[in-house]
Amino acid sequence: MTNIKTKNYKRWLIISAITLAALVGAAFLLYKPVVVYTVSHAIADSSSTAPVYLGSYGKKIQKIKKPINKASEQVIYKLDSLHIPFEVFLQTIDNVDKKEILKTLAEIEKQKPTTSGQIFDITKKNITVTAFDVEAFRKPFVKYATMPRIQKALHYINENRLAEELDITVSREIIKNILIQKRAEIDYRLKKAGGITTH
Repeated sequence: MTNIKTKNYKRWLIISAITLAALVGAAFLLYKPVVVYTVSHAIADSSSTAPVYLGSYGKKIQKIKKPINKASEQVIYKLDSLHIPFEVFLQTIDNVDKKEILKTLAEIEKQKPTTSGQIFDITKKNITVTAFDVEAFRKPFVKYATMPRIQKALHYINENRLAEELDITVSREIIKNILIQKRAEIDYRLKKAGGITTH
């Protein structure tokens, strides 16, 4: 009788462990889109403040949202002026490889560039883009990706070892969501002003 109870207890423990693992896995899969939406919305929506539950990350978002929003709008205007379809740009983001990002960060660390233009050159060299000429985006990059902002970002990445732990999927989705929201805002403003949307 004791053996039967022991076997049943072990079976219950195994089933519980499997169930818990499944729940944790499901929670993680559900949490990722929540993170993507929360972070991208907090950045892209100029009228909103970052949710309290983001803690210190919320304060960082408040500091970077203005330049990110300005840069995002400039990217979209540049796409329109070059007649590059918005969807093509989103696909290009999807195609960025984590190895290319790590290679870019490693070269920046090694070369110690002192200007935004040099950062742009290193990025252009290491990240493959075939759908359009990246050089067209040098001007908005240099204008909004100032060296103090880049240095702060690099310091934060190195200090928290974020490069090794980078979730490229989440990063892509956050960037795309910000751009999609900015695209919608620009199209709304154009429509309201009596212009035509480009998307």
